[in-house]
Amino acid sequence: MIYYNVYNVMECAHTSAYSTYFYSSANIIDATHIKLSNISVAYRMPKDIIRKACLNSARIQLNIENPLMWAKSDQAKYQLGGFNTTTYVVGLHLGF
Repeated sequence: MIYYNVYNVMECAHTSAYSTYFYSSANIIDATHIKLSNISVAYRMPKDIIRKACLNSARIQLNIENPLMWAKSDQAKYQLGGFNTTTYVVGLHLGF
């Protein structure tokens, strides 16, 4: 007696159709992009000004993460993580 499993045949057919679509050129997008991932600026205060405040050193720092992402298509921008929020960090480093 021979048993025939319809589920496996359908699964194979589904896999075959899926793999044909998966490897087709319909899934290729132009992912040309430009990304500026980090901007960091620091300013060290002059010695004559910080001595008046009884400090040895002082530095102000600004850091911006993910400020700019340009992609040729919105789908490519999404897949490359271009819709991440921009993060701003301001720091003050004091030496006593």
